[in-house]
Amino acid sequence: MAQATPQEMIQTVELVYAQSLLELAQDAGVLDDVAAQMVQIAELSEREPGLIRLISTRTISVDQRAKIIEHMLKGKVHDLLYRFLQVVNRKNRLEHLQGIAAALAHLVDEANGIVRVDAYVTSLLDEAHAEQLAERIGGIIDGKVVLRQEVQPDLIGGVKMRIGDRLIDGSVAAQLRALERRIGETGRASARDQAKTLIGD
Repeated sequence: MAQATPQEMIQTVELVYAQSLLELAQDAGVLDDVAAQMVQIAELSEREPGLIRLISTRTISVDQRAKIIEHMLKGKVHDLLYRFLQVVNRKNRLEHLQGIAAALAHLVDEANGIVRVDAYVTSLLDEAHAEQLAERIGGIIDGKVVLRQEVQPDLIGGVKMRIGDRLIDGSVAAQLRALERRIGETGRASARDQAKTLIGD
């Protein structure tokens, strides 16, 4: 069974809450701060899964959970985000916190024209070639690319890149094959080897 992409795993309720937070933060001019703090909260919840279970459990009251959130976050995150999390608590949706954070990050990327690209490589591209590859892909798909490399030493042929929520298709692969010809004469041999780790023969 194919692994679900982050976008596919985001539920409708999470998108609704994330969209509301996005609009509130945009109107207040604090989107960057709020988005960064949501990432930190999501990372904390991943490191401390018991924490989410504690604040989302229905075995304690909404008021008790509100006091926990106040103790943990009031004055430590932007007040808009703090109030938003208290609303999420009152709606008994705190179990969706990580999904809301993921949905918000996705919406912020869309608003900024950013496309996340996962490149599966046999060995890491150096910084210069990774930047060149990201720029070229961005030109093809008309977006600002943030490239994340994942090393798979046993990678052999086939599809080796995920762009947004879809695996690379043949038409894009054909264009990417041409990238190593355009990267430049100086690094041609190196670019060819690195491109072959990304594109099927």
